[in-house]
Amino acid sequence: VFMSSFTPLPPDSQAEFWREAVLSARSGFVACDMQEMIVAWNPASETIFGWQADEVVGRSLADTILPGGIRGNTSHELSGLLGSGNTARSGLRRRVRVRRRDGSLFMAEADLMPIDVDDGHFVSCFVRDISETVQAEQQLMQAQKLESIGQLTGGLAHDFNNLLGIIIGSLDLVTPVIEDPQQQELVAASLAAAHRGADITRALLSVARRRALKPQPVDVNASIVDMLPLLRQSAGRKISLEVSANALASVCNIEAGGLNSALVNLVINARDAMPNGGNILVYAYSMEILPESLAAPLELKPGPYLVVGVDDNGSGMSPEVAIHAFDPFFTTKPRGQGTGLGLAMVYSFARQSGGTARIESAPGRGTSVQLLLPAISAASVDGIAVSCSAA
Repeated sequence: VFMSSFTPLPPDSQAEFWREAVLSARSGFVACDMQEMIVAWNPASETIFGWQADEVVGRSLADTILPGGIRGNTSHELSGLLGSGNTARSGLRRRVRVRRRDGSLFMAEADLMPIDVDDGHFVSCFVRDISETVQAEQQLMQAQKLESIGQLTGGLAHDFNNLLGIIIGSLDLVTPVIEDPQQQELVAASLAAAHRGADITRALLSVARRRALKPQPVDVNASIVDMLPLLRQSAGRKISLEVSANALASVCNIEAGGLNSALVNLVINARDAMPNGGNILVYAYSMEILPESLAAPLELKPGPYLVVGVDDNGSGMSPEVAIHAFDPFFTTKPRGQGTGLGLAMVYSFARQSGGTARIESAPGRGTSVQLLLPAISAASVDGIAVSCSAA
């Protein structure tokens, strides 16, 4: 039988014990009085917020760390915790956007609890920066949403493709027996429209990942260089396109044609965002995702990756628009100028290749789209045939 004994701290040691516990805590600890003025601020709070304790003690908690838009609600909750009628000792846990000394905002989780010390009423608050956790949750929700949309569009595209096959086959059969020029023109237009519909359904099936890829080891550095004439032609004369393909581990097990299509799609999107001309950079570099890295996309396993990106200095997108950029059929182009499938196909290619895609953009600051593709280690590359062309 395992026996243990517990010796309580003597009264004269308890205060020092709790003081040291708060000072050494990895979470920020803040306390305020009945007037919501800061009375305690531990070293972790100094690290999180950028304010030193002697700079904030005696200042208003709301004015120090809360952006203006949420001060009213938070102050109301603090008043409720500080009120004399709150004897249940029940606390609050909130996710709240707070402000650092430099003005930057971040998401924090705060545990608030009323405490009484020497007949005084206070609120204690443990604060944790959960920015990376929130980002990971958003990435997971986006991946799940795109998966659901892909399954839906895949089923519809498969059925629609079967119908188009019948239409195209029938038009091919009647074309040779039609002699009237006007009727031939009508049949040719119908056949062209049907083939265009077939192209769209193939794109949908690609988005839904129902088109089987044929991966092979591809040297992405060499492929990007080989594609330079095609990419510059896709960009047009008004665009300056440069390439920086210097990844250390540049071999990936991917479908060469899929990489070709993805890069062309990204360059065309970048071109369309700069109707008056601009700059595009196509690049590749190596990165390592470490185990338990909160900054890495949740859908990626630890290991070596190749980042293939296309950056532009175009009009950019707001966060509300950028979060939908990979959604099938979502487009900011005028009606009739885009299907909304280009970026969805890029995302689908990256996911089918064992990686993912991400986008960063801001109005007036351009857009960066990156594919993160699993790289083959140098030791594994020895002795295998590597393709150097994405054509």
